[in-house]
Formats: sequence, C-alpha cells, structure tokens
Amino acid sequence: MANKIQFEHLQKWKKEQRQMKRYINFKYDNQPTETIDEAKDLTEANYLLNEYQMAGDGRYWISNKPTKCWL
Repeated sequence: MANKIQFEHLQKWKKEQRQMKRYINFKYDNQPTETIDEAKDLTEANYLLNEYQMAGDGRYWISNKPTKCWL
C-alpha cells in the first residue's frame, strides 16, 4: 500500500516538474550570465535549447530560475 502511495506521489511530482516554467541561460567568455528566453514547459525548453546551441557560440543551459536581470 505504501509503495502505491509513493508511486502516485512521484508521478504527480514528475508531472508538476514537466509543467514548470523553464529559462534558457547563456554565458559567453567572461561576460555575466544572462537569461535569454522563457519556456512554458520542459519540452519547449529542450527545443529552444537545441535551436540556440545550433545558432551560436557560448554556453546555453536550462534553468528553473531566471537571472536577476530578467523581467
């Protein structure tokens, strides 16, 4: 019984994590990190990340939080 409850809780948590807003952050050379885009969920964030990585130099990654300068 406990395993079933734990499994259901884990499934709910995973669904919530997939639906959270995600942010694409960027860093180039010695410049400060900046947030360059926002995605409504992880699927869209992965798509955007691939697009940005194909487009240019620098380091791009997905983050749960934007940088301080993001409005």
